[in-house]
Amino acid sequence: MRSRGARAVAVMLIAAGALATAGCSGSGFPRYASCLPARMNVDPAIVAPGDVVTVSADPPECDLNYEPGHQYIIRLRAVGVSSPPIRADVDRDGRFSTALPIPADFPLGPATVAVTGSPYDECGKSGSGSCAGYTVAVEAR
Repeated sequence: MRSRGARAVAVMLIAAGALATAGCSGSGFPRYASCLPARMNVDPAIVAPGDVVTVSADPPECDLNYEPGHQYIIRLRAVGVSSPPIRADVDRDGRFSTALPIPADFPLGPATVAVTGSPYDECGKSGSGSCAGYTVAVEAR
């Protein structure tokens, strides 16, 4: 027989999971868009303040159906800090490549290159998107 404490913890974990995914679909479970961008690459993955890195992605194996002139907004983020946004032109098929300058005063440690403007942003909008975000981890040293 389970103790009340173990039962209470299990109920809290189930409730937290339901709340975390509730905005992603009407059923409480995330639904995924039929097409999401390909994995993003950052080169190099270990960055230094003042450097410039290349952020890119190949086209996915599906049709993103982007209009001509589609752009992503790209930032380098760490706890409490965000670099100025960079706009990157995206091909209709989802391919992009752009330079991202690392600010000279950017703090050392773990950081994330974050992209907005893709289907990853559409969590909860008409049942599409993934709620996961379009990011890649980097290290500032």
